Amino acid sequence: MRKERRGSHLESAKFSADVARCRDTNCERYRLSKLRETVGRRVAEFRRGKFEKKKNKKTKETTTTKKKKEEEKKEEEEHEDEEDEEEVEKEMKDEKKKEKTG
Repeated sequence: MRKERRGSHLESAKFSADVARCRDTNCERYRLSKLRETVGRRVAEFRRGKFEKKKNKKTKETTTTKKKKEEEKKEEEEHEDEEDEEEVEKEMKDEKKKEKTG
């Protein structure tokens, strides 16, 4: 009888109707339906590209914002390193000029 029905939407509708009748949270059918919902939601999020943006409950940050902050810190450190190198070069040039003139 199930083979006669073509289309998974009919089976899923029947399945969800059966689950709606089942109020017991320990029921296997209920647990399977919840699992199906969460898996379906995660697959949909992954397809939309929102999979990486899952929030960390402790820090309330998304992983993408965390990555952005890390990149910004690295860029700032590199920029500071460049500034330090420039200052050292200037000091060396000044010392050479003082030695030549002095």
